[in-house]
Amino acid sequence: MDSIRIETARNGLTTARRGERYVHSAYDPGREAARFLDARIQDIPEASTVVILGAGLGYLDRRLGEERPSCRIIAVHLDSILFEHALGSPGTEGSSASRGKVLRWHPGRGDIESFLYTVIQETAIPGLRVIEWPGACDALPETARAVRSALAAVVRRHTGNISATAAFGRLWIRNAFRNFLETDDVAVHRPGTEAVVLAASGPSLESVLPTLRRCRRSYRLWALPSSLAALGRASLRPDLVFMTDSGLWARLHGRYLDSGIPVAMPLSAAPLPRGCGPRVLLTQGTPGEDELLATGAWPVLGIEATGTVAAAAVTAWKSGPPRPMFLAGLDLGWTDLRSHVRPHSFDGWLAALSGRLAPAHHVAWTRARLQAPRRSKSRRVGGALETYADWFRRTEYPAPIFRLLGDRDESDRVDIGIPDAEAGALESYLPRAGRPTSVDVRPAPIDRDARRAAIRQLVNRWRRSLAESEDAVPGIGDLAYALDPGGILEIRRSAGRDRDAARARHRDTLAAALAGLEPRDA
Repeated sequence: MDSIRIETARNGLTTARRGERYVHSAYDPGREAARFLDARIQDIPEASTVVILGAGLGYLDRRLGEERPSCRIIAVHLDSILFEHALGSPGTEGSSASRGKVLRWHPGRGDIESFLYTVIQETAIPGLRVIEWPGACDALPETARAVRSALAAVVRRHTGNISATAAFGRLWIRNAFRNFLETDDVAVHRPGTEAVVLAASGPSLESVLPTLRRCRRSYRLWALPSSLAALGRASLRPDLVFMTDSGLWARLHGRYLDSGIPVAMPLSAAPLPRGCGPRVLLTQGTPGEDELLATGAWPVLGIEATGTVAAAAVTAWKSGPPRPMFLAGLDLGWTDLRSHVRPHSFDGWLAALSGRLAPAHHVAWTRARLQAPRRSKSRRVGGALETYADWFRRTEYPAPIFRLLGDRDESDRVDIGIPDAEAGALESYLPRAGRPTSVDVRPAPIDRDARRAAIRQLVNRWRRSLAESEDAVPGIGDLAYALDPGGILEIRRSAGRDRDAARARHRDTLAAALAGLEPRDA
């Protein structure tokens, strides 16, 4: 395979080629880049984030920095030799003009998806611009395809986060206040060293339930709320249930929570039904969460916000001592028209949607077509499921992790970067000793009156910060985004008088939201 060769162009500037294909002009690479960008500059607003896919030797990002100095430029070099000789790299001619303004990646820096996820802010997605430099992308097509795939995964994940914040931001905070008030007992999770089985609610869970039941006393069973109906039918009682969702569906799943089973949840999750077990408190960065839990010696487990409860459970497993994990029912895809294991919390709801003019199969087909439109053999996938699969594929694991195969042909399973294992192999990993208790339960470190006072103090601080600041987003940036993500994005997209008007609307929205935020019984 031909490697990149650095040469001198006719006008004395540096150029490069791979084989017979030039990455930049052999005559005047600077002028070539200027012409290319000048034809596109009108589509690049000030202060936007721009990804240059195939940054080559840096001529394009240098020109872009001159034309749009307020832009955040992310230069993706498809070969490390190109990066080493780029204009903006340390030790190269002209580096001082763009060093510090341009964020650069090359294959020697490791995983491209992790890099892009770090440098592309969630709020930058609506105005994100991508420029592909044909010379580099044509010369290095395999790397270019990998970068496009990684960029698409990052955009999908950020877009999902924006949609979730727009739909649930205020609900997260209201839930946090209510859950904080209602947490009278708190559980301290003891990780242990036993293997963990995480039960999700994909259709394949049905076929592994007999194996899980046969060797139940030899592993810790963690469950997602949507799997509880099926586990209960199989007489499988979880050691720990993870609940991170905040809305209606989480409360529907919560009907199957058995009393006494510990629930690992952030304060922003949907409130639990009365009589549920003690709470293992998680923190995921919801505004106000850390401040409230700092009022007393609350035992908490901090994990990143992942957007899916399955990823939250895996992240909690990663934070403990190394031990095997087996994922049961984590299909991240539909099996034909079936989205979940049977029985499931949705069964009654779906049955209520069907009738003489809308038979059950029509209801199932409509849901599948809308939510999982892409099909491969008997498997269907859609946007949200693909975003979740992206997370599992890019995650590194500190201990053996497998996805359990059922007794059906599952050759078209969605790839999530985790090896499959036959359900029968599970027993070879499991000790025969009985399982110890996985949590210690203790009273809340402060009483309910103190918790009410903590909520009042937090809300009052937020109000003072808004009243005392002249900025559009005062010292409550995360809170402002949670309460009014549309306002933040509008400010980022606007300029001049339009931006001033957007700032004023955003502040009014924040003031109204804060006025109604404190719960009535607080």
